[in-house]
Amino acid sequence: MAVVELDFEHTSSVAEAAAVFVCQELAADGSRESAIHLWSTLCQRAQQIRAAGGGISREELMGEVRRLFDLRDSPISARIGVVFGLGTG
Repeated sequence: MAVVELDFEHTSSVAEAAAVFVCQELAADGSRESAIHLWSTLCQRAQQIRAAGGGISREELMGEVRRLFDLRDSPISARIGVVFGLGTG
């Protein structure tokens, strides 16, 4: 297991800006608004999983996200796992 330092708690978070950028690449319409909504949804889902003491696979997470959002069909979809530490993308 690798420890990854992230700065999400900072107002000018580089990690969060990068995550929103990845979400913008994933969103079918490519809008920043969609990206921010997707990122917010992912953060909420991560909190739910963390609070329950559980886990989720990249495939399960992508299935949940695809039911809620119109995403591009491209290899970039694998990057969602990278954002959550679920794989190398």
